Formats: sequence, structure tokens, C-alpha cells
Amino acid sequence: MSEYTAIYLRKKGEPLLKYRHISWEDTVEMTKEEVVALHDEVHEYNRKVDAELGCELFCLNTTPSRQLEVLPYSEDPRLLTTDMLAEILGFYDEEIEERRQFIKMDEEELIVLENRIRMADVKLYDKISQEIFEIKNGLPENRETMEELRSLRGRFEFVANMMQGKDNAEKYELVYTKS
Repeated sequence: MSEYTAIYLRKKGEPLLKYRHISWEDTVEMTKEEVVALHDEVHEYNRKVDAELGCELFCLNTTPSRQLEVLPYSEDPRLLTTDMLAEILGFYDEEIEERRQFIKMDEEELIVLENRIRMADVKLYDKISQEIFEIKNGLPENRETMEELRSLRGRFEFVANMMQGKDNAEKYELVYTKS
């Protein structure tokens, strides 16, 4: 099961819905009908929470949560601070730069191997040819991963930019959930 982060822009001061849970202690002294009614009530309430958390103005489903260790797991909405956003952007900057370095190293290695294969004898030709093949097959995947990281970073940058204006910061706040 994939775990994704959802970010919500909400008006400050609006009630924030949270999931309701039924404990065994809650149902000990209830009849079967009362327990069923309680389960139905909680299920209906939680469907509304799924829909909007009681506050949705804007929702952005972003990225696999496993990548964002800076955000603690929470089914219920938690405040997303500007410091957290800065850490997330920093994380993506590091990941993009690391991927860029991998691509650069592969391209440099490819140039060396292509120059070497021109002078190789028959014994080395197959080995060098296989290395070239592997690098050329890996480059598109690395480039695709880097573009995906850039896209995810762009989403968080968009959210961070929304909150930079003084008016927005006074009227709104960001919350997130991981599900």
C-alpha cells in the first residue's frame, strides 16, 4: 500500500475535523443495535473527514510519504510549518543534485568508454560494448527520476510560495496528512 502526503490550505480558526475511533471501552455496556448505530455514525463522520477535513480550500496530493521523513506520520491533520517546507525543499534539492551527479558521471564514463572501444582489441570489445549498453540504458531512467523529483519539488515550492505573502500567512495555514 502506498502512503501519500496530502497538503491542505485552510482558513485559520476554522474547525478542523479529525478521525473518530471507537474503542472497546466505548462499546462494553452497549447493546448490539447501539454498537451498530455507533459504528455507522462514526463511519459517516469519517467519510466527511476524508472528503475535506472540515477546512479544505486547496488540496495537493504530493509524493510517497516514505521520502518525506521530515513530516511525522499522521492520519489526522497536522500543521505544516514554513520550516518543514524549507526542509522538504532542501531534501528535494539534495536528491536532484545527487541524481544530476549520477547522470554527469555516467555521461563522462560513456565518453571514456566510447573512446576506448575505438582502440580496443576483439577481447575487450564485447566487455566495453556491454558497459556502454548498460550506461545508455540507465541514463533515461536517471533523467526520468530527476524530472519526477523536480516536479515534486515544484509542487512544494508552489505551496511554499502561497504562504510567503503576508496577507496569506495571516489568514491561512497549511495542514498535512499522511495516508
